[in-house]
Amino acid sequence: MKPTFFVIGASKSGTSSLCQLVSNHPDVFFTTPKEPEYFSRGKQRGLTLEWYESLFAGAEGYRAAGDGSTNYAVVGLHPGVAERIEAYSPGCRVIYIVRHPPERIESQWIQLRAGNEAPSNFVQAVREVREMIEGNLYWKNISAFRRVIPDERILVLFFDDFKVDAEAVIRRCFRFLDLDPDVPLQAPETPRNVRQSKRQSMAVLRALRRIPGYQQLRDALIPTGVRPRLRRFVTHPIPDRPEWDEATFLWVVDRIREDNHRFLEFYGKPADFWSYDLAWLEGRNVRKPASDRDALSPVG
Repeated sequence: MKPTFFVIGASKSGTSSLCQLVSNHPDVFFTTPKEPEYFSRGKQRGLTLEWYESLFAGAEGYRAAGDGSTNYAVVGLHPGVAERIEAYSPGCRVIYIVRHPPERIESQWIQLRAGNEAPSNFVQAVREVREMIEGNLYWKNISAFRRVIPDERILVLFFDDFKVDAEAVIRRCFRFLDLDPDVPLQAPETPRNVRQSKRQSMAVLRALRRIPGYQQLRDALIPTGVRPRLRRFVTHPIPDRPEWDEATFLWVVDRIREDNHRFLEFYGKPADFWSYDLAWLEGRNVRKPASDRDALSPVG
């Protein structure tokens, strides 16, 4: 069986909770791992079609089968994903859930820190790691899919709505996937993949991850239930919290505002659905510049 639907992102927008709750439907099969990334990083990671299709070996008899790779919608870094997905699984459906962009940036930095994929300095990471901006260009990203897949096969959701009424959002997903929307749900209010569970990889784990085929070998040798108990030996807690400065916040807003405005307008949300003014920084960690030079926004 091939995948019939894809949860393409955005990362750190509730996708883990969404996929887990959708997978609780008796007619839904989901891949393990949740994010195979075959259509985005498959060649880079040496993944084969045979490996990808093996993830769906247990999907026979299910009405829907899902792949939840959240970088599929970062089209600035992974172009052509929509075309590859539609060519492989014609008629598939796409679910895209998004979040207040600066909040998503904070959460993504913690995620990237856990894998040592971003600088430990938050402001530096925001300005240097392209994914942290590209992942927030929601209109650009969904437009790449809309050019290939018709709107009736695309469901756009908002994390804000998910937080308020997770059950309503999940049942909407069931209807979108042509499944019985009235099946019982398991703990729809329980958050998953939250910050408190994030830990940073030690050098030994980073070295292992650079070995070709590491993930496949890990999946084959270490049972899923054992991995959480092993993590504390190869990871340590992330000590830092995101710390903005005003210049960087405005630098981000300048790059995403127009894109996000078009996205909100098209999907029926008011222009002020997400706050982008400096008042949003109140109550968050904000670094005060030590000098006028620190306050300057670098070009780029």
